[in-house]
Amino acid sequence: SIDVPIPAGAEKIVLLTDDCGDQQNDWADWCYPRFVGK
Repeated sequence: SIDVPIPAGAEKIVLLTDDCGDQQNDWADWCYPRFVGK
């Protein structure tokens, strides 16, 4: 699981990723090894 503390009063969370040269698995950068896409 992923646990990210959210400050009181926060209105949004920005998730920045790098494509690492592969446009198909950008979300792998924050959840290793990776989510399985459809």
